[in-house]
Amino acid sequence: MPPKYKSEEDHRNARLKSKRAHYARNKTTEQAKSRTRWRKHSQMSEVSLSCFQDLDILYMELGYRAGVPEHNTFMKWFLTILQRVDTEGWDVISPELEDAYTYVHNLHQRITNLAESVRLCAPGIGHDALSQQCEQLLHLTT
Repeated sequence: MPPKYKSEEDHRNARLKSKRAHYARNKTTEQAKSRTRWRKHSQMSEVSLSCFQDLDILYMELGYRAGVPEHNTFMKWFLTILQRVDTEGWDVISPELEDAYTYVHNLHQRITNLAESVRLCAPGIGHDALSQQCEQLLHLTT
């Protein structure tokens, strides 16, 4: 069977291209993994690490992508709903809105619980950033 690549350089270039494509497809999760690794090495307490991990999960559930503010994600979601109300009618969309309300309400409750956990844990490395991000998420879901 002949070799797939004619030279070692072709093999290396194909591998780099594949790695870049993988990273582009999985950018958000790769960044979350990177943040987790960095936090572990920054000597944060286990409680803070756990809270940051919960925060990352909430951000991913909200559809957060790197470089896109969270409020833009919500704004696009609501604009899409309003456009669908115009085209499909209120009767068709209202059950979906009730589901969306339940989702946002549950999300708000989870963020409130996380913010309370952060407030109760001892200040340390990353505590201020955690508090600030929880407050931003609470503001978005109220």
